[in-house]
Amino acid sequence: MVGAFHGAWNFFQGPILGVAVSGTNSGALIFKSIPTQAYEWLNGGRFGIEGSVMSLTLHVALFGVIAVWIKLNKNKSKIICESTK
Repeated sequence: MVGAFHGAWNFFQGPILGVAVSGTNSGALIFKSIPTQAYEWLNGGRFGIEGSVMSLTLHVALFGVIAVWIKLNKNKSKIICESTK
């Protein structure tokens, strides 16, 4: 599932949005993104969105959401396991 999500993400970035994927240029089919030199920290520059502050912010936020979700559901799994004994 993770591999499929990553492949879909790369396909959406490259051929659909026309953004560089992990530093490689791809042929844009729908949109063509041209990064500006002035905001490389924001758009990732030649590396693409994966090298931007936006991507870092999104990953940190998702990590926090998953950590909180695991903490909140930790006790629920213990109750379910104990009730099946």
